[in-house]
Amino acid sequence: MKKQKNLAKKQYTNYLISAQIFVLSGIIASFYSCYSHYRVYTDLAYSSFCALTKSVNCDTVAQSPWSTFIGIPMSWWGTVSFGSYLIFLPLSRQNWRNSLISWNILLTLGAIYSFASLLLGIISVTQIHAVCIICLLVYTCHLGLTYTSWLIRRRLVKVHNTNNQQRLPTKRIAVCLVGMLVALVTIKLFLPTYWQFTLSPPENRIKHGITENYHPWIGAEKPLLTIEEFSDYQCFQCAKMHFFLRKLIERYPKKIRLVHRNFPLDHSVNNIVTPAPFHVGSGKLAKLAIYAATKNKFWEMNDAIYALVREKNNSIPLKLLSKKTGLKLNELAWALQSKEIAELLRRDIWRGMKYGIIGTPGFVIEGKLYTGNIPATILKQALE
Repeated sequence: MKKQKNLAKKQYTNYLISAQIFVLSGIIASFYSCYSHYRVYTDLAYSSFCALTKSVNCDTVAQSPWSTFIGIPMSWWGTVSFGSYLIFLPLSRQNWRNSLISWNILLTLGAIYSFASLLLGIISVTQIHAVCIICLLVYTCHLGLTYTSWLIRRRLVKVHNTNNQQRLPTKRIAVCLVGMLVALVTIKLFLPTYWQFTLSPPENRIKHGITENYHPWIGAEKPLLTIEEFSDYQCFQCAKMHFFLRKLIERYPKKIRLVHRNFPLDHSVNNIVTPAPFHVGSGKLAKLAIYAATKNKFWEMNDAIYALVREKNNSIPLKLLSKKTGLKLNELAWALQSKEIAELLRRDIWRGMKYGIIGTPGFVIEGKLYTGNIPATILKQALE
């Protein structure tokens, strides 16, 4: 009997170590996910180590609007969830034969988080069309702890339990719930919303207009540096770079000029560069922007579109765009079918192809093409 108890205790210790490893691994992975999510939105040249392919790409998942929930990044939700395990796991290290209640709680928490992980995995595959290795590690840790908790209850604790009248640790449960709530509220209140590219309408002190070739520009009338951007409204890096350049122009309105051109990677308007379906709908968004430029409403439309594509909606709400820009609804509907607007878009695309652009964003400075981002040395020279 004594040997059986010693063997059971040894097995319990091994299972407990496994549970602790799952929790520790989950915390580390969640914190790295928080770090990576921040860098994706704030570092122009950042690319995580797990951005491997189009379908296995942590950056793609982080860039998706699904990467936040009620204004909090999913990575922080994961960190808080693993923190809740730490409140109850120490209870299981006391009298192991009387720790059934703690493992019941850990099993319940694990089941809830595993179900949430399953939902997120389905969203990642069906909506984002990419998976994140770090996220998969977090999901595995939740599933692993759930399974370990179930094994401990079934094989050891429940069998050797000598006290069926264990009390529910109400104080720890209260601490867990209150602690999670406080943590989430604190994150909500104090974490900067770095993932929101909020653009303000051009102020009076920032000049903007139309070039001789009818392309919208913003910034200096007599610039030291002119940047010609070719962008796709459904391209995350385009949005990030455009946001960065607009903020830079706000700081140096008399030194830099940004000229906008459209280069949607939508196969319906750009089938030479993109023969297969990709960024479907970006061609229509470009047409709306071009039409708005002809009515001196480009920047209102541009900013409204960039805000729109961050939402979980693949449709093009013309009524909303009409309200935000002041353009009539029937005019916007006409622009989507107009041959004249389509021709202006075709000219933008051909000009981009002439420079050798095959991906977005593309930036042309003094006749030289830069893809993805602009070297800091070029910007520094203009700002000195």
